[in-house]
Amino acid sequence: LLAEAVRRYIAGAQLESSSLGIAVMAFSLGLSIYHSRNLKRAADESGSTIMRSETLHYLTDVLSNLGVLVALGLVSYTRNVTWDLGIAAITAVYIVSEAWKILAASASELLDKGMTLQEHKDLEGLINNFDSAVIGFHDLRTRKAGSKYFIDVHVELKDSLTFRQAHDLTESLIYKIKQRFNGADVTAHYDPEGAE
Repeated sequence: LLAEAVRRYIAGAQLESSSLGIAVMAFSLGLSIYHSRNLKRAADESGSTIMRSETLHYLTDVLSNLGVLVALGLVSYTRNVTWDLGIAAITAVYIVSEAWKILAASASELLDKGMTLQEHKDLEGLINNFDSAVIGFHDLRTRKAGSKYFIDVHVELKDSLTFRQAHDLTESLIYKIKQRFNGADVTAHYDPEGAE
């Protein structure tokens, strides 16, 4: 996008505006906006990096079409072709910055990045305050792939609980964690008081 704008500027090419050209660009812009909004909604719901990349792909079309329309209008009004180069540069910078964010998020997923510090604190608080029979926990491990959390923890329970009570309490805790962290994959082991 930027290279073509620079080439046109150096070559001294003139932008030509016509009613048909503007109508086609406006129609294309409308379709791109509609499609990119649907993709963004799906990406937000799924947390998928692939969907975010596809959203950026169509958003690029939106920005390009919008840029062409704005450039046509400004060049027609001011007779200054520099607007074409300026708008192309702004669009290119935006696309690169969004692509960089997606690349960084993809790298985090590939490296099995764990929960954020705040999410980790929330999880610890949930476990500690879940029930008076929970004495503590250890060996807490978390990671996140896409929008899914994977949580593994050993929960220390009071000795006074029967095997069935300990099992049921642990299952209730797993359910609560899944509710809090969007259907996380949770593995919780229950240990007797004082076990490591």
